[in-house]
This record gives sequence, C-alpha cells and structure tokens, in this order.
Amino acid sequence: MTAVSNRTLGGRALFGIPAWQCYLIACAVPAALAPFFLSSQWAHTAVNVAIAYTSAALACWRYRTGRGVPRAWLWIGAGIALNASGGISESISVTVLNSDAYPTAADVFYLAIYPCVSIGLLMIVRRRHPGTGKLKLIDAGTLIVGIGLLCWVYLIEPNAGAADSLLARIVNIAYPVGDLMLLAILVRVLTAGGWRTPTVRLVLGMLVAFLLGDITWSIINQLGWSTNNAGDATINTVFIAAYALLGAAALHPSARELDSSIPSEQGRISRPMLAMLSLASLVAPGVLIGEAISGQVKDGVVIGICSAQLTGLVLARMGFLVSQLQSQSAKLRDLTLEDPLTGLPNRRALQAHLANSLELARRNSQPLSLVMLDLDHFKRFNDEFGHVAGDHLLKSVSAAWTGQLRSIDLLARVGGEEFVLVLPNTCVRDAEVVLTRLQGVTPLGQTFSAGIAAWDGVALHEELIEAADEAMYRAKRHGRNRVERAASSAI
Repeated sequence: MTAVSNRTLGGRALFGIPAWQCYLIACAVPAALAPFFLSSQWAHTAVNVAIAYTSAALACWRYRTGRGVPRAWLWIGAGIALNASGGISESISVTVLNSDAYPTAADVFYLAIYPCVSIGLLMIVRRRHPGTGKLKLIDAGTLIVGIGLLCWVYLIEPNAGAADSLLARIVNIAYPVGDLMLLAILVRVLTAGGWRTPTVRLVLGMLVAFLLGDITWSIINQLGWSTNNAGDATINTVFIAAYALLGAAALHPSARELDSSIPSEQGRISRPMLAMLSLASLVAPGVLIGEAISGQVKDGVVIGICSAQLTGLVLARMGFLVSQLQSQSAKLRDLTLEDPLTGLPNRRALQAHLANSLELARRNSQPLSLVMLDLDHFKRFNDEFGHVAGDHLLKSVSAAWTGQLRSIDLLARVGGEEFVLVLPNTCVRDAEVVLTRLQGVTPLGQTFSAGIAAWDGVALHEELIEAADEAMYRAKRHGRNRVERAASSAI
C-alpha cells in the first residue's frame, strides 16, 4: 500500500491530488452553486471575499517563503484582496445605505487591482525575461496598438460619453484603461515566451478571467441591461475563477521557477503569434471599414494614428529581420571560410587567397613562397595527453605562429595537424628564416616538418601546393624537425 504525502503546500494534499488542483476544486463548488442557492448580495459577496482573501493569503505565503519573485506575489495578492473588498463596500452601499450613487468608494477598491497586479506581473516579467530583444518588443507593440484601438472604439470612448458627471466619466474610462494595462502585460508575456510554465499559465488565466468579466459588465452597462441576483452571481463566477487561479498559481510547485530567467529566442516566431500579429495589423482597416459601412466614421483620427503606428512597427520588424538575415549570412560565410577550432582560414579560404596572391605576384613580378607545415608526432601527443590537450596545442600553435607573421602573410589550417603558409614577396631563403622563427615559438617544445615551394610564375596554385607537400613529406622521411625545398625551387 502506497503512502500519500501529508504535505499540503506545493505537494500532494488528498489522495495523491496536488494541492493546487484541490484548491481549484474547493473553489469551484461554491462558485457553481452560487447562482442557484445564494439569493442575496451578501451571500455572493461572502463567497467572493472568502476565495479572494484565501488566494491573497496564499500569495502572501509564497512571499513569506521567499521563493520565485517574492514581492511580486505580495503586490498581486494585495490587488486581489482590495478588489474583493470592493464587493463589501458595494454591498454596504446598496443594502445598508440604500444608495445607488455612482461612482462610490467601491470603485476605488475595484480599480486598485490594476496598478497592484500590473506592478507584480512586471516584476515577474523583468525577472524571467531580462533584456528581451527588440523583435519581441516590436511584436508586443503591434499587438498592443491593435488591441488598444479596439478598446478605444468599443470600450473607452463609449464609456466616456455614458456618464453625466466628470468623476463618473473618469471612473468609466479607468476600467477599460486598466484592462488595457493588463492586456499589454499579457501580450508582453506571450511574445517573450516562457509562458508554458504552469504557474505562469495559471496567472495568465487569472488575467483572462478578469478581462472577460470586465468586458461582460461593460457590454451590459452600455446596452442598459438589468440583471438579477442569479445573473450577477453567474457573471461573478468569472471573477471567482480569477481569484481561485491566483491561489492555485501560488500553490503550484513551479512557482519556485519564477526567479529563473529565460533566454530570448530572437528571430523565431510561432504560427499562433504570426496569426495574432496579422490580425492586429488588420484591426485599423477593419474598424474603418465597419464605421464606413455604418455610415459614420467617428474615430478617423484615432484610426489614422493607429494605422501609422502599425505601419511603422511592421516596417521596423521587416528591417530588423533583414538586418538579422544579413548578419547571419555574414556569419555563415565566415564559418565556411574559417577553421572552427583555431579560427584560421580553412582550405577553401586558402584557395581563394592563393589565387589572388599569385595574380598579384605575376603583375608586380614579385617572388612568392608557399610552405606546408606538419606537427611532428601529433598522434602520439594525442594518445599520451588526450584530444583536449591536442586541441589546445593546435590553438596555441596557431596563435604563436600568427604572431610572427606579417599582415600580408596567410596561415591556414588544411588538415588535422597540417598548415599552409603563404608568403608573398618572399624568396625561399627568406621563407627559411621565417620558419626558423616559427620553430622557436612553437609551444610545449613541439617540432614540425616543412616543405617550401617557390612559385615560378607559371605553375597553378594546385601544382604549387603539391610541390610543397612533396617537400614536406621528404622532410618527414629524413627524420622530421627539418625544412626541405621543393625540387624546382630556386634560392
């Protein structure tokens, strides 16, 4: 018989069910029963406050444990608690004071959720996504402008004109503006990536629930509909879900991961994100077409401003991608011409450079020497000290030899321990002097065998390499640690 852990926070609470799931189940029961069995406003408020305060307490517990991003949990928990306190204030105004005035003190509590939750979420975003790249910010800006235009046309502007007093208009505008703040943070998290962490998903679910609830009430108020207690309880179920999701997020073990940063994936875009960016770019023309069909374009200035912003963001994204593509192409080109271990030119780069050097030597009637170098007993060195030490030797040799050469000389790595040295305007005798210097700086007392071939003004670069290669193997046959000249090379 398997024993069940008795931990209740972040572990398994009942019959092997994680604590965060148990909490969601416990919150779902009163939320589901409220529309049918709780008929008074105080009963609805009691359910809201009980779940909200419990979730806020769990967020404070997460703050006390110091895991994840502690202060962020404190801010979010405070926002939830204040928002639920607005229900108490509203119930007092309606049932005790018999007042239907608007706005009331309850709106102060309701609105407090926006700055508190925004501050907490921004702390999480900054910790998890430090230095998020420009491309992600451009994507976030595109989505925010598109969503902001919709909020203005269908939420902010209608609510601003639906109130009699200036204070009521300010409060009416504050709700959709607060929702827009939360939407902006939601977009920021989605575009930055890393939202697959369970705790982050639960927090995002909380945001979505609050937004759905606010939008529902906004539509009801704009249409002038009236609701009864059962209707209010049904709509409030969305807010109860938001409160419960916060408590589940605080309980989830993945909350400990919120203090670890996630690297930004520049240049990558998922299909859902591409679809959202496409829709955001079409918001402005879509709204304009809708108003034109209705026979009254009343938001032309706002639509024009948003269209200009969206166009600028799209152009910025295209410019960023083109710049990134050019940079990647340059890096790829460098990689195809560079030895990955030593950073020296590889065989392909050598061929292009040697062809140009021979042409320059022909035009200026200058000598040119080509040297093949091979480290002696390199396999034995690898067997004795290991391949890591062998790689280190190759890098050290490359750096030491390069430091003894002129800027017009070229040292390339063409094989495991084989190198080619191109010496423009250098005769065979001067090339031997250069090789003496190289032998003196070769690390770890290693030696090399070399073959020198002087260009006769006629041979192809493949023939020149072959001649130097034959001379180098002759040096190896004659005992290594020596330099041989190609048969056709003059002094």
